[in-house]
Amino acid sequence: MLAVRKNSRLICLTSASWAQGWAYDIFRNTADTTWHRERVTAYECPRQDRAWLDDMKNEMGESAFNREFLALFQDPAESLFGAAVLEAAIDPNIRVIRF
Repeated sequence: MLAVRKNSRLICLTSASWAQGWAYDIFRNTADTTWHRERVTAYECPRQDRAWLDDMKNEMGESAFNREFLALFQDPAESLFGAAVLEAAIDPNIRVIRF
């Protein structure tokens, strides 16, 4: 819970995961300027050894490595339609009616 007062801040830290959910929605909606977004990869961290990262990529596979070390949201392998296809299917001109 966050008590909204003057100068309140909510800081969210997460590893990228599947292209779905609250963190993904916030990160991809760059038109919303109320959030400051940072994406930092393992390659940008001076403490990470590049050879070790390359070994991890070979061991984990590219998809898992991209999520864990490159902070890239991805579609689950078993998804029938990827996030890009679903987002392209949204027509912003259709008005939502709530009951």
